[in-house]
Amino acid sequence: MKRNRLGFLAIGIGCFFVLFLFKVGYEQIVNYRQNNLLWKKRLIRFVKIEGKRGKILDVKGQMLAFNIPFYSVFADPFTFSADKKNLVLLSRALGINKKKLLSQLESSRRFVWLKRNVTNKTLEKLKGLNIRGVGVVDGYRRFYPEGNVASRIIGFCDVDNEGLEGIEKEYNDYLCPKCLHIEAFMGMKGILSRKDDFYDTMNGADVFLTIDENVQSFVRQTLKKAVEENGAKKALCIVMKPEGAIVACSTFPDFNLNLRSAYSYSKQRNSAFLDVWEPGSIFKLVSLSAAIGTGKVKRDKMFTCGSMRVGKHIIHDVYRYDELSFDDVFVKSSNIGVVKVVFDVGKKRFYDYVARFGFGRKTGVDFPGEARGLIRDVTSCSDINLANMAFGQGIAVTGIQLCSAFSIIANGGFKIKPYLVEKIVSPEGTVLYKAYKKKERILKQSTTQAVKEILEKVVEKGTGKRARISGFRIAGKTGTAQIPGKGGYGKETVSSFAGFFPAENPQFVVLVSFFEPQVRPSYGGVIAAPVFRDIAQMLIGYEGISKEWN
Repeated sequence: MKRNRLGFLAIGIGCFFVLFLFKVGYEQIVNYRQNNLLWKKRLIRFVKIEGKRGKILDVKGQMLAFNIPFYSVFADPFTFSADKKNLVLLSRALGINKKKLLSQLESSRRFVWLKRNVTNKTLEKLKGLNIRGVGVVDGYRRFYPEGNVASRIIGFCDVDNEGLEGIEKEYNDYLCPKCLHIEAFMGMKGILSRKDDFYDTMNGADVFLTIDENVQSFVRQTLKKAVEENGAKKALCIVMKPEGAIVACSTFPDFNLNLRSAYSYSKQRNSAFLDVWEPGSIFKLVSLSAAIGTGKVKRDKMFTCGSMRVGKHIIHDVYRYDELSFDDVFVKSSNIGVVKVVFDVGKKRFYDYVARFGFGRKTGVDFPGEARGLIRDVTSCSDINLANMAFGQGIAVTGIQLCSAFSIIANGGFKIKPYLVEKIVSPEGTVLYKAYKKKERILKQSTTQAVKEILEKVVEKGTGKRARISGFRIAGKTGTAQIPGKGGYGKETVSSFAGFFPAENPQFVVLVSFFEPQVRPSYGGVIAAPVFRDIAQMLIGYEGISKEWN
């Protein structure tokens, strides 16, 4: 009987092993593909491996944006031991609330981010803990060595290194590296390990700006000092070459790109390209050019400027002038005189010159979100609307439009496309992009020469005398625009000066504007012209501009 039991037991064990071997063989041979796919699904992850984003450099090769390594912490909830001790240790090391951490670790996925961009100190803490199911992936984050300098030009990236603003956004396709999605194995401890067939990624291209970091820094410091002295809400300055290359573009207050999360979006906007305002008398450049270009007003004509009524409205001058010559209308910046000039030119011809100078449309500068400004339609423009436009009211412009308008006079009559990027170079050294200097003649050279002569007089003996530099011929125009509000125009102003130098052979065009300065008087000739002079003097010394040109 005992032998029978042992026999049955042996037969049973034998049958079990036969069935086991059959099952193993079936799974390995028949269901191999299905099981292999299931294994991969559980243990293999496709992970995005990033190369280095391209650098942003100034015109002389000074780095303005580059990459530094950073680390991100992930977890494999499948292998993580979510006991109380591990949760407390991990929560403290990462600085994450324990409840939030637990919700992340309750995911049904095998790969979840716990924290991106951790510090080296945090990394050392994690290594000491050696918690199963927690790992680290290395990558790169953006660093801006100059902090506040050119912050609104350079822009910034998001946590995934994608450009969100400024040059980072405009040229994101060039700057971004070609990333690879590779298979990665989640080991028994949940640590990510790359497969042997991993290939290095291609780095992004380097972008060289037209910005000169030395000039940019000087302009920023000069604006900062002037804003504090004048109690202005903000200020901007654009330095541009007559053919369109932007050498400096600064707005103050600015912000530190490395700490941008501490600033609201309104403080990160580039006012020079995105904001519009009424320009005031600086816009008389268009009225002057239209008068000379059309030939409708002779330079020997005299204008009575005591007072002027247009419909129900009275037009005023800051100072009362009984009679002024054509040139002195602009040298002394008479509103009454310029209205009479524009009325002689005629509405349609004046609108033609407004369009020629590019107001009411984008300049095409390579910066995202450029504003086009606001121009009243010619069909709805009444006499009082035309009168206001003649001296820069009832029209909204951008800083880059004003600077581009003065460049037309400086370069002899060519409308240009301003630009911020000189070239883009691949990691292998191939030039992928080079700035195209687009220009179109819109004014006769004789017209620009006559306008230059009058703009020089503005600086020599008119409202722009504080922009004078001994031994150099400076051409420019002042502007003081009242800021419109709900109940009309108030006491607050935008005070500006725009000009170029040397007048005989212009090398730079400079616009300076202050918004809501608190000192009185707040005229552009008093506040903005001296800042123009300081920046021009710096450029003369920095570039070695000779007096022989004059």
